[in-house]
Amino acid sequence: MLKSLPETMAQMLIESYFSTNGLEYSMGRVPIAGSDYSPRHYSYDDNDGDVNLTHFELQKEDFDYKV
Repeated sequence: MLKSLPETMAQMLIESYFSTNGLEYSMGRVPIAGSDYSPRHYSYDDNDGDVNLTHFELQKEDFDYKV
């Protein structure tokens, strides 16, 4: 969701959490396989019993937010 904001607004949001003028958070959580902040529901593998993960598939977000 952060990436959907204009860059200046995204920067303001980050600063409001992590800067000395904000809440001064010192770390963030990186969710794996879903997030409360995702604009959609998704799964990496919805096939019951797929212990070999043959149907495992990364999602669009996994490629969009990597540096």
